[in-house]
Amino acid sequence: MKELAKLALPESVCPYTETAKGEAICDGQDEALATNPLRFNVTAVDVMYDYTDMQRKLIDKQRVITLGMPFITNEYYFPCTWATERNYRCHSNWTCVPCPRDRAFANVGCCISSWRPFVSMRGEWHHRKGGKMILIGGHAIDVVGYTDTYTDEWGNKGGLIVRNSWSDGLETAHGSSGRGSHSAAYYMYDVSDADEALVCPNPQSPRSWTNCKNLEECRSPVTKVQALMARSPLELICIDNSAVVFHVCQKNQTYYMANLTEWDSDGLFVGCFIHSSGNYSLCAPPLLIDDLASVFTPVEILHYNDPDLCQFNFIPYATMEAIRTRFGSVVAADFEIE
Repeated sequence: MKELAKLALPESVCPYTETAKGEAICDGQDEALATNPLRFNVTAVDVMYDYTDMQRKLIDKQRVITLGMPFITNEYYFPCTWATERNYRCHSNWTCVPCPRDRAFANVGCCISSWRPFVSMRGEWHHRKGGKMILIGGHAIDVVGYTDTYTDEWGNKGGLIVRNSWSDGLETAHGSSGRGSHSAAYYMYDVSDADEALVCPNPQSPRSWTNCKNLEECRSPVTKVQALMARSPLELICIDNSAVVFHVCQKNQTYYMANLTEWDSDGLFVGCFIHSSGNYSLCAPPLLIDDLASVFTPVEILHYNDPDLCQFNFIPYATMEAIRTRFGSVVAADFEIE
């Protein structure tokens, strides 16, 4: 514990810089530690492995605890058909893996597998209930609270509310299309979706984009005002910058989102878009919602997430248990410092 007290550095002494792989490093760390201005004593460390113990510690101490856990990617399956071969860059004659036993895949003879990070642009950490998980590293975060009522997009109810150091936006994660977050109050169901959008609009997440059913509605002054008031981007530009799907739209052209339709029961959606000329519309192949963030992006972003109120994430109890069972090493700690 004496050594632990020597390893905390103020960012002003050794600022973090991000590598090409998205990792944060501190150049000159050894030199900075040798002249570290911080001095404190760690008198005790309480280690917890079960989330109920973490809950009790949060209540008893009324302060943040630390959490370390494995960082994984999840495997998903996508239909490789004549209609999607160009987008997925697959071929039904040689890239096939068995398709999931899901009604949506009933008439699909060929599937491909692809990996995605387990943190969504909604700030939700999730695991694959029926798919593979692969370990890619570890991560440490601060636990600020818990909720037994919040339910994520995958149906997991209850979990820890954590404060993360990651920045929100595009192309900042390990191979993902982007990151997002919410306020702690949002995960506690203390604010509505509309009120949450005023402070944590997550403008680059497709969940936040305005839908309009035809060009007339998309161009309507009423729609524009509603989108502006809701901090919900309306006009989108095709950036076609995805590493997992290609040639969905014409690059640098403007589109509107018509709808997002659930395709299967495991997180895949079909997004349809209207070209700003009104001459045609298109639908992307089945994708995770976050995949669309690197295909389209708002033409103009007027409001970003408030870094003081946002940057909270949700880790379901079920995800913690699944990762612990598969990989182990899910551990929290509380420090007594003087």
